[in-house]
Amino acid sequence: MRPPSSFSCAGALPWIVVGALAGISFFAQPVKFLTPGLTTAQLASVGSTIFHGSHAMQWIALGVLAVVVVPAKVNRSLAWFVLLVACGSLAVQLLLLMPSLDLRLSQLKDGAVPPAAPHHWFYVVLELFKFAALVVLARQRLAPRLQGELP
Repeated sequence: MRPPSSFSCAGALPWIVVGALAGISFFAQPVKFLTPGLTTAQLASVGSTIFHGSHAMQWIALGVLAVVVVPAKVNRSLAWFVLLVACGSLAVQLLLLMPSLDLRLSQLKDGAVPPAAPHHWFYVVLELFKFAALVVLARQRLAPRLQGELP
C-alpha cells in the first residue's frame, strides 16, 4: 500500500463538489416544496437565498478545481473543457437567468402571479450540464505520477 499523497485531494475534490451540487440542486431545492404551511412566495424566497449562497460556493469550488484538479489530470484539454462548461453554465445562470427569476420572486412576494416563463427550465438544464461536466471531470484519471505508477 502506498503512503497517502499530498495530491490525493485531486482525486476526491471533484466528487465532493459533485456531491454538494447534487445535494443542493437535486435534493434540497425540490424537497423544500414539501414543507407544509408555507406559501409559494416564502418557499421561492428560501430557494432564491439558497441558490445565491450556492453560486458563491460554486465559484470558489470551480476556482479550486482549476488550481488543484485540472493540472493533475491525464487529459488536461478535456479537463479544461468540462471545467469551462461548468463555469459557463454557472455564469449564464447567475448573469442572465437569476435577474429574471429574482424579478418573478419579487412579483410573487407582492401577491402577483407572474406570467409563465421558461427561465426556471433553462436554469435546470444548465444545472444538468454543470453536473454532467463535473462528473466527467471527476471520472478522469489522474496523471500516473499522482497515482504512484511512476517514481
